[in-house]
Amino acid sequence: CETHLGNHALHTIAKSFAPSVHGRELIKMALVLQLVGGTEKSLTSGTRLRGDINVLIVGDPSTAKSQLLRATMRTAPMGVSASGRGSS
Repeated sequence: CETHLGNHALHTIAKSFAPSVHGRELIKMALVLQLVGGTEKSLTSGTRLRGDINVLIVGDPSTAKSQLLRATMRTAPMGVSASGRGSS
């Protein structure tokens, strides 16, 4: 079944995303889906870009939020990160 294979692939990719972070599979899956999703933007110059994505991760201290965001930034080199005081 295609759905089962798609779910299996997503779980496999999520497990390999940020391997130093144990657990947090749902957050990892969400980040992977954000990285490969998005809508396309066509500029007047003919350049095609993927639309912006926004991610908000909220949680208790020491729950690997920053590590997961850094892994996302390494995967998306054009990404911009904002955290702490500079994010408002």
